[in-house]
Amino acid sequence: MRPYDAVGSTDEGLGLARDNFDIGDFWMLTDGYRVSIAEQEVGKPPMQHITIPRETFNRFIDWYMRDQAPVRK
Repeated sequence: MRPYDAVGSTDEGLGLARDNFDIGDFWMLTDGYRVSIAEQEVGKPPMQHITIPRETFNRFIDWYMRDQAPVRK
């Protein structure tokens, strides 16, 4: 299952092998209802953080992955 499709809560079991992912000081987490993204050094408070509804996040991803016609100048 893709995190994109996961709905529910960690208490109900999302069916994901993991509910979080990190790259360097950036991490992402989902509980099946919301997606949180942060920039945070280990052991320090977050420098930036956003939590948005999963459906809104998925709409952003859909737009980001969609082909667009090039702008002609």
